Amino acid sequence: MISRRGILTVISGLATITAIAADIRETRAGIDSQFTDLRRSNPNLVAPPPSDPRSRPLVRAAAPGARAPRSRVRAQEQSIQGKANSRTGSDKAQKTRTHVTPAPSAEAPAPPPAPAAEAAGATPPPPSACQARLTPDIALAHGLPSITGPGSCNAEDVVRLEAVVLEDGEHVALAPAATLRCPMAEAVARWIRENVAPAAATTLGSPARTIATAGSYECRERDRVPGAKLSEHSRANALDLRGLILADGTKVDLTDKAASKEFREVIRQSACNTFRTVLGPGSDDWHANNIHLDLIERKGNYRICQWDVLALPEVGSTQSPERPHGPEIAK
Repeated sequence: MISRRGILTVISGLATITAIAADIRETRAGIDSQFTDLRRSNPNLVAPPPSDPRSRPLVRAAAPGARAPRSRVRAQEQSIQGKANSRTGSDKAQKTRTHVTPAPSAEAPAPPPAPAAEAAGATPPPPSACQARLTPDIALAHGLPSITGPGSCNAEDVVRLEAVVLEDGEHVALAPAATLRCPMAEAVARWIRENVAPAAATTLGSPARTIATAGSYECRERDRVPGAKLSEHSRANALDLRGLILADGTKVDLTDKAASKEFREVIRQSACNTFRTVLGPGSDDWHANNIHLDLIERKGNYRICQWDVLALPEVGSTQSPERPHGPEIAK
C-alpha cells in the first residue's frame, strides 16, 4: 500500500503541474492578444506565434515536486514582447518615412503645350538669294515668315517692302508698305528705280517720294467673287497702285484722265515690260481706279497688258467711250 506521505507528495505534484499549466495558458492568451493587436496595427506582421502546444512548447512540464519555472516563462514572454516591439517600431519608422517622402506618381502631369506662335515658327527663315540682292542701297525690305494658309493662301520667301532707295540715296516710300514674295518685291523695286522715278523727275519736273499702294497680300478670290479662282494677291505675288506723291507735294493719280498722259504712257509701257499681268482702266470695272501688277506664270510666258491710258476729251471732239476687254484675266 502506498503510504500517506507518498499520496500527499503525488497530490502536491499534481497541484504544481495544474498551476504551471494555468500559468502557461494565461501567458499564451496574453501573447496571442499582443500579436492580434500587432497584426491590426501592422499588416506586415503575417504569422503569429504558434498556439498549438504540440508544435512549439514554451516550457517543459516539471517533475512532481519541482518548483514552477515562472522565471523562464517570463523571460520568453519578455523576449517575444521585445522582438515584437522592435519590429513594430521599425514598421512605424518606415511608415513615417513613407509619409515624409512619398513615392513619385507613376503618371506625372504632362507639360503645358507650347504657345501657338512658337509651334508655328514665327521667326523668319534665313535670307534667300533674292533677299540678299535687296541690299540697303536698293530697298528697305525685311524678311517675314512664310505664309501658310488659311486654305491655299501660301507663300514662301516673303518680305515687307517699305521703301525703294534711288541711285542718289533718296528714298521712295511705299504707303502702306507691301507684303510680297521676294521676286515680286525685287521686280517692283527695280521698276521704281529704273523707270518710275526717272520718268517723274523728267516728265513731271519733281522727284517721286511716295508710291501710294492699294493692296498687296490678301487671301481672297479674284475680284472678291466667292468661288472664283484665287487671286495672285493670296500668294503675295501681286501689288495694286493708285499713284505717287512728288517731292514738291504734287499728287499724281495713275488712273486720272487729267494727269499727264505722257507720264502715264511711260509708266504703262515699262510696267508691261516688267510684269506678266498689268490691269488698269479699260480692263474691267474692278481696275478702273487702280493699277494691278503681278508675276503669275503662264504657259509660253504669256503676258497680259490691259491698261488704257485715257485722257480728257478735247473740246468739240467725239471720242468713243472706254472699251471693255473680254477675255478672262488674272487679277
